[in-house]
Amino acid sequence: MTATTPSDLAAAVGELAAREAIRDVIYRYCHGIDRRDWAVLNGVFWPDSKLEYGLYNDSGAGFATVIEQLFGGIGMGVTMHFIGNCILRVNGASADGETYVHALHQVPQPDGRQADLVIGARYLDSFACRNGEWRIALRKVVFDWVRDYGDSGDWAVGAFGITAATAHIGKPGVVERPAFSAALR
Repeated sequence: MTATTPSDLAAAVGELAAREAIRDVIYRYCHGIDRRDWAVLNGVFWPDSKLEYGLYNDSGAGFATVIEQLFGGIGMGVTMHFIGNCILRVNGASADGETYVHALHQVPQPDGRQADLVIGARYLDSFACRNGEWRIALRKVVFDWVRDYGDSGDWAVGAFGITAATAHIGKPGVVERPAFSAALR
């Protein structure tokens, strides 16, 4: 991205702004699903978007509701989606991207314990900008690897002196900063 004239510079700044807005969409997806903030999660997809998740292959408009029911129905514990490499190509009001993700899920077990399941995947996304707002128009998830640890840490016991009695421990559905979360919607 070389800017040698004022119009080149303006185009470069516009592309950088688009890339940052798109990254914000990706990060808000993670925040929405991990904090169980369904309004934020719903807001990253265009109503006519298409999703290919394997367990869900339909419109983005219904995704948050399905995940809310799934997580609630099985008693899903903490989830944490970490974003890694993010390659974006912007072309006017559309863009394509490939984003690496490590997704931790504390999955309930039949005996009442939680087990950590970590998935390595890639989001293959197409984005659209409508009325100045970027959202996901198409998401295909490619699952590259999975690791089932069979157990999970327990904050009652803690680690390095950090326990549920001595620190703020995140819990699904608990929004620690409501004003911040509301600003993401």
